[in-house]
Amino acid sequence: MDKQLMLRHFETEYEDPIDEIVGDDPEFKKINDRFFAKSEELCKLVGGANSPVWDLFEEVMDEYHSIELLLCKAMYLQGAEDREKMLK
Repeated sequence: MDKQLMLRHFETEYEDPIDEIVGDDPEFKKINDRFFAKSEELCKLVGGANSPVWDLFEEVMDEYHSIELLLCKAMYLQGAEDREKMLK
C-alpha cells in the first residue's frame, strides 16, 4: 500500500471526515447537539465569546480537532492496510 497516495486520497475526498462519515448517524447528532448546547452554556458562564477564557477554550478545541483529524487519517490508513491484507 502506498500510504502517501492513500493520504492524498483521504485529504482530497474528505473535507470534513467526521461529519461526512457519521454526520447522519442519530447517535452522533445527539452527542453533537449536547456538545454544542454545553459549549453555549460554557460561553455564557465565562463572559461571552470575547472573553479570554472563551478564547482559550477555542484554542483548546482547535488543538483537539487537530488531534481528531490525525486520528481519522490514521484510522483511514489502517483500514486501507487491513483491506489489502484481507484481499491477499
